[in-house]
Amino acid sequence: MLYSLFYLIHMLKIIGGKWKGLYITTSKHISYRPITSSLRASFFNYLGDYIKECSFLDGFAGTGIIGFEALSRGARSCTFIENNKNAVLLLKRNIAALHASQDATVLPIKIEHVLSQKLMKFSNILGGHIDTKTLRHKGLENSEVSLINNKNVQDTIVSSIDIIFIDPPFQYPKDKLESLLDSITSNNILQKNSLLCVRYEKFHGKILVDTSLLRFIKEFTMSEAFLDIYQLT
Repeated sequence: MLYSLFYLIHMLKIIGGKWKGLYITTSKHISYRPITSSLRASFFNYLGDYIKECSFLDGFAGTGIIGFEALSRGARSCTFIENNKNAVLLLKRNIAALHASQDATVLPIKIEHVLSQKLMKFSNILGGHIDTKTLRHKGLENSEVSLINNKNVQDTIVSSIDIIFIDPPFQYPKDKLESLLDSITSNNILQKNSLLCVRYEKFHGKILVDTSLLRFIKEFTMSEAFLDIYQLT
């Protein structure tokens, strides 16, 4: 049975807010790189009241612990973007367990494809028509095209985000990450004064961002990674 085989359980504790002390379920059979509880505490303590009533996007969500922590601490909504099917199942299970379905959306799609559609500004969608041929030509699978045809998903992606948290997999190429960040900053996904938070490996060296659009405001340093926070000017 799926629950007995797949959900061989590993638990992560939410450390602040209304769900403080509650746990989310993860699996030891999925390759996660969850952020430590001490760094989570430092990160969210730094954000302080900025998290309250914000719209939060957890990119490369994995366990979703960052997004759940944001919701627990008062975020108005959270969009989890995760392409691993098993991780998506667990995200949905944890959302249900926390009774958070009104505030949380899971997009089982590659984050690069979400942003490629933002680049198109969803002109076809907003006009009541979506050019599925164009979407497929841009590399989307049929399941992803169907997902983007869903009105709730369209509304989620088209809405501006207050805080985006990006935590790509280990050894995610530096040039690909910088291209992803450029798409975020140049295509109206963030609004003025919104935050872009990026965790990445130290072996990359410091990433390059468009300093005409982003102001560096904070760096957290871990043994093998950086967590940088930028603000859209």
